[in-house]
Amino acid sequence: MDSDHNLPADSPSVFGMAASASTAVVRFAASGFRTAASEEHQLRVAQCMDCQHRSGSRCRVCGCFFEKKAWLPLEDCPIGRWPT
Repeated sequence: MDSDHNLPADSPSVFGMAASASTAVVRFAASGFRTAASEEHQLRVAQCMDCQHRSGSRCRVCGCFFEKKAWLPLEDCPIGRWPT
């Protein structure tokens, strides 16, 4: 399924995604709203683009919009694909 709004049934629940997003926002604020360098963002997104868990612009493992999450330097890929 390749829609941004209709993730497959094996994706995280809406509650789980909301909890994860809330935690990410808290970490982002605590970092002083620091974002990843453009090069790091590009590397992260490139890893997502050829991932088997990508569904449109979302990750089926964590449910995130990976191009947005890739800007947050304190976040990571749930299956370890992003460079550290």
